Amino acid sequence: MKNEESFMDRKYNEYLNSSDRIKMINGMVYYRAVNIDVLTIGNEKCYEICLSWEMFGRKPARCVKDEYGHMINLSPPAFYSFRGHIPRWYRECAVFLIKRSEIKGTIGKFFTVIEQ
Repeated sequence: MKNEESFMDRKYNEYLNSSDRIKMINGMVYYRAVNIDVLTIGNEKCYEICLSWEMFGRKPARCVKDEYGHMINLSPPAFYSFRGHIPRWYRECAVFLIKRSEIKGTIGKFFTVIEQ
């Protein structure tokens, strides 16, 4: 059976090859999210945000800010289980679930670490 590239493999490769994955906003470095999805968990709508570890410098972060100024407190990253091979995107990214009710308006696509 041929090992096909998954949706997240494609999204991570697009991120790595993108010319706009990093930008400066008001003198701060912001990193584009690898992927943002909206999920429903119970009755709560949540954002599933995949961020590259390059943004964190491999250190855990407590709070990030998007380009719209939303301060987002991060819980520990989500853990996924894989059969066999662990994909590169999962080794080099962290996935966070954020309650949609915590964001007023539209969530941004670029994020910077505020507190580690």
